[in-house]
Amino acid sequence: MLFKTLDKHVFSEFWFPFVSGACIMTGVWLGIDKLKVIFKLLAISGASVSKGFVILGLEVPHMLALTMPISVLFAFFLAFQKLSSESEIIALRATGASLRRVIQPVIYLGIFFAVCTFFINEVVVPFTSPLAKRIYALALYKNPVPDNSNHSFTYIENDENGVIRRIFFVKKIENKILQDLLVIEFGEEKMLQVYTAAKAWWDPYNGGWELRKGKSSYIKRDPEGINKATQHFISDFKSTFIPTSLDPGKAMASLSQVKELNLFALAGYIKQNQKKLIDNDEFNSALTSFYNKLAYPLSCILLAVIGACLGITRRRKVINWGYLALGAVVFLFYVSQTVFDGMGDSGTLAPSLAVFAPNIIFAIIALGIFLYRAEN
Repeated sequence: MLFKTLDKHVFSEFWFPFVSGACIMTGVWLGIDKLKVIFKLLAISGASVSKGFVILGLEVPHMLALTMPISVLFAFFLAFQKLSSESEIIALRATGASLRRVIQPVIYLGIFFAVCTFFINEVVVPFTSPLAKRIYALALYKNPVPDNSNHSFTYIENDENGVIRRIFFVKKIENKILQDLLVIEFGEEKMLQVYTAAKAWWDPYNGGWELRKGKSSYIKRDPEGINKATQHFISDFKSTFIPTSLDPGKAMASLSQVKELNLFALAGYIKQNQKKLIDNDEFNSALTSFYNKLAYPLSCILLAVIGACLGITRRRKVINWGYLALGAVVFLFYVSQTVFDGMGDSGTLAPSLAVFAPNIIFAIIALGIFLYRAEN
């Protein structure tokens, strides 16, 4: 009965610091990693602030999965600091409960949050991340033309600095499809490109214009003078794409299609590309992401044990050494994840070894701290 009461008591002491710590860390991570980039780009496109908050909300599961192990570490540290400061750990040991028994509910919760992290990464993130990307693209690259217009239409596209990049002359618009258009694109000095097309429409997902059935003319005048020879090339096309001046490649560079895949889809991707990309960094990166889906959740269990053991003290008065050790563990965790993932991506280490190396390090640390607390 005492041991069941112990489990419930540890659980009750854990939840409040976990929820508060997870909210703080996820919020800080979002602010550092996403907030500035999203709202800067949305400001450039003129999209509403509400869409920015929707995108941030869809990014929360990914950030929550990233911060889950540290949130568990933080929560168990505070919970066991409180139990120690109130002499409850000493009382439990006096009744004959071993440190292994005291840590047992910690391991149970660590396993629970490892499963939660795996579930979020495999079920929730593959849904929310692509959805955030689509909403982001639609907000950033909104359709600049009206639905219909039976009269001629002129649209001027400026670049990020407000300089005219393209001028569109359109005969009419039907259901947001441009009919019989002329596009003049201003490139480098003395260079001009002209497109004529039967139809064109706006592609918000790729951020640009899709032109069908037309001609492309490339004109470059000799910079020495107006009377000098010019270069003029004309080519026909069935379909061509003109990217927006906002540069969608740069805007969406932080979103990786491979990392949005779940475990089984990523395994299929690796199998399909193994022979073609066996020596390619992209293949190593895919392997690293695959093993990370298994290794990263396991860190919840190891950090739970470390947090609980660091939180245990022999004195009523809590000293700062535990907090210093906690900060060192957090620093080491993120540094090791970054360094070893980079080594796996580059092929310096085998991806499987690189991904599981931080877990091996923290398993040794957890065992060492546990044995030290058990003896003292």
